Amino acid sequence: MSETATPARQRMLDAALRIWGEASTADLFAGLSVTEVARSAGVTRSTFYAHWPTTADYLRDLVDHLADPVWGSTPTDAASADAVLGRGGLRLLERLLAASDQHVRALIDDPAFPVRLALMARAGDPTLVDGLRTAQHAAADAYGRQTAQLNTLWGRVVRPPLEPQHLLMLLEAMAEGTAQRHRLDPERFPTSVYGLAAMSLLLVATRHPSDNRTVHEVLEVVNDWPTARPAAVASSSPIDTSPLSDTEIRVILAEARRLADSEGWIELSLARLAAQTSTPESRILQAFGSRAGLALAVYLLAVQERFDLVVPSDDPMADLRALLEIKIDELQRTSVFAQSIAAILSGGSTYARPHSFDFDPRPRFVAAIERARSSGCLDPTLDASELATILDDTVLVSNLRLTARNALSIDAVELVLRGAGAAPKAEPTPPVA
Repeated sequence: MSETATPARQRMLDAALRIWGEASTADLFAGLSVTEVARSAGVTRSTFYAHWPTTADYLRDLVDHLADPVWGSTPTDAASADAVLGRGGLRLLERLLAASDQHVRALIDDPAFPVRLALMARAGDPTLVDGLRTAQHAAADAYGRQTAQLNTLWGRVVRPPLEPQHLLMLLEAMAEGTAQRHRLDPERFPTSVYGLAAMSLLLVATRHPSDNRTVHEVLEVVNDWPTARPAAVASSSPIDTSPLSDTEIRVILAEARRLADSEGWIELSLARLAAQTSTPESRILQAFGSRAGLALAVYLLAVQERFDLVVPSDDPMADLRALLEIKIDELQRTSVFAQSIAAILSGGSTYARPHSFDFDPRPRFVAAIERARSSGCLDPTLDASELATILDDTVLVSNLRLTARNALSIDAVELVLRGAGAAPKAEPTPPVA
């Protein structure tokens, strides 16, 4: 409803903030009284009706009034948020938590907050729904501009299938819910919980542009939860905590490879593996640390078995390249191997200590590097163990790029070898026509 603003009209619209700000819960949701509004604004009932023929007309204008300038209580605009959250000094997480706490406290201190709650409770009212929707969109646009600037500053984008408006809605709903509950029970619902919840949401719902995973793919870690539950739950039977023998470990790995080959690694669960090998999940988890740890163990065993088939030749560099090709081939055959190793190295998954197993291809790999170095094929000043780590990391990163369909146009492993002093790799001789 467009109408020229007058001091009396402004006072009557502001009166709703005072009335509902001081009202009991029962009065809050009972609605506004024309008499109360007129008395609070210092005008007569006839003045009220001169501006609004009905209370529904008043409520529609009240929605517009609350939406000007912003529906919500954003404590900082985009420019100042950029200055606060983009500057140096405190760690970013601490700044984000402080800003989140400030946002919730601004909601609590805003006299319009209880009025907005009361109006949102009437979102099903057809006379108000258009105004409420417009007000919400105005708030989302304002808050979205701020968030978009900060995401650009940090190099983050919203992870599909979520869209920016979905993320903003969830953040605002959490902020309003925290503020509302803090007003009722501040000890049980401190304002700080909003920042922790918001950061947890952002950790999953946003991504670096190079990370192509969807929200569903990130959440697939949930599939490992059943394998990590305490084995003693709902059981009074003695728990066997003894480590698996080398023979038991090889039986489990052989079955894991068989199941992965027939059904795919994504479908493989520790529960299924436990049933197939008659081994409690708790003991499998103890041996491998996680499903990612199991994948790494399968990879290491496969590499070790293939290393054992390589007969040393008179060319140390050819032998070293043969071992590297085995590592690369195993990672390319099963993409989950590279992903699992990356998850373990980043701390996202756990892995049993290597000495728990009777196989480890690393000594053979380091020995091949040392042989090539001692024979003059590589820089003699290099440490064989350190070069082995660098080559393993390069193989891993190269294959992670392959799984993300962002393969390098150069052979990164060969580039490392050349940097370590190796002669160019001999190209195979073309067949004679």
